[in-house]
Amino acid sequence: MDIEYKNPVHINIVSTYPKRGCGIGDFNWDFLKSTQNITGDAGLIKSFGHYPIIRPGMELEYNKFISDSLEREIIQDYPASWNEALRDIREKSHAMDAKGLDNIVMLQHEFGLYADHWTRDNAVNFVKGLYDENIANVIVLHTLKKNPSDHEKQVISGMMKYTDKGIVLSRSGPRTLRKVYGAERGKAIYIPHGVPEDNTNETKRELKEKRGLLYKSNGKERKVLTSAGYISRGKGLHYMIRALPDVINTKEGKGIVYLVAGDTHPEVFKDQGDKYWQCQVNLARNLKIPGAIISEEENESGQKLEKIVDLDGNKIDNLEGANIVFWKKRFTTPELMGIMKMSDVGMVGNLDPEQISSGPGAYWIGNQRTTIATESTFFKDLEDEGIGLLVGFHQPKDFADRMNHYLRLSVKDRKDLRFLTIEKANNMQWEKVARNYVDLMRALIQHRKEDW
Repeated sequence: MDIEYKNPVHINIVSTYPKRGCGIGDFNWDFLKSTQNITGDAGLIKSFGHYPIIRPGMELEYNKFISDSLEREIIQDYPASWNEALRDIREKSHAMDAKGLDNIVMLQHEFGLYADHWTRDNAVNFVKGLYDENIANVIVLHTLKKNPSDHEKQVISGMMKYTDKGIVLSRSGPRTLRKVYGAERGKAIYIPHGVPEDNTNETKRELKEKRGLLYKSNGKERKVLTSAGYISRGKGLHYMIRALPDVINTKEGKGIVYLVAGDTHPEVFKDQGDKYWQCQVNLARNLKIPGAIISEEENESGQKLEKIVDLDGNKIDNLEGANIVFWKKRFTTPELMGIMKMSDVGMVGNLDPEQISSGPGAYWIGNQRTTIATESTFFKDLEDEGIGLLVGFHQPKDFADRMNHYLRLSVKDRKDLRFLTIEKANNMQWEKVARNYVDLMRALIQHRKEDW
């Protein structure tokens, strides 16, 4: 049934934002950028109100698109700050209702952003407050476990009781919400994780050539298997590094490059510095894996210059002979997309079996790349569709086996493995995904009015 929307909607967004160094902040920004292409289209969106979630004492700079409609920063561990944001939304919502205008709240959720040290239920209280004031809202659930703790179960169940719709990023999510958390039938919906548009003009070969990843002898491409994004112990890089000796000592694997592209997660760096990253460099050195480190340093003029050294810190000119490369940088999304386009395989060693959402995983699919990944919920759902290769948790030999399997495949078999990924990627472009979100919110508002 086609629905005629009478009013463009005002969307209040409660989330982390870019510059905080958070995957949800990146997700939220990708959503916002994508909606710019449909703002005003068919009267879908009127405006936004932004409620960034910050840590105590944190100062963020916002770009003009956000700052022009910044309503209030929410200090994540302070219940009073959440109550003030709720009051602001309530007053604005009622004022808009009085004028016959439509508005809704979109809340991005994962544990750690909402729990405070006293009641541990800021998220539930906030969503209940919206429900009590009859304010439409949707929750994007970035964390959804099949085996939750009692507290986690209470929080998700509480939010689902008071929200209009819970949005999950994996196909099995709606069933989990019903079976594990007791959500009402029809309250959960699956919308895939969005993928940014590829704006790189170079081909995979051109990108490899630019980075010196062609064989010097014949100009052919070296196989590049990459882990990309923020680095922390939970990413399981050490298991993939331990797998490398069993790969590079084979005929097919001797020329491959395992690329670790990214910098320490800001939240981890705050407490531990680069300890985990440095441990991985030491591990590769101890395993006698030929390697290199790419980093940036500023000269006297403040200009950033790239530096390449071997794992002992000696300056080298290129990546020839390196089987592992640590590219230490906090990449922008376009840069990350370029790295993924340059790669042959995405390597994901996340150690959380309950992981329902994976930004890097979605980006790999969007770049039409085969993945070798641990069997978290997100990747198991993809594997059910024939996409990617799974490995067990904490199993270096599994990684070595899957890497060797991929390298030994014929060109035709690699194309067949990639084909389903291409099919999936077509439905994950952010502009399509953002339109799904906005259409859902418009339909919820229309349903509330019972004016079909």
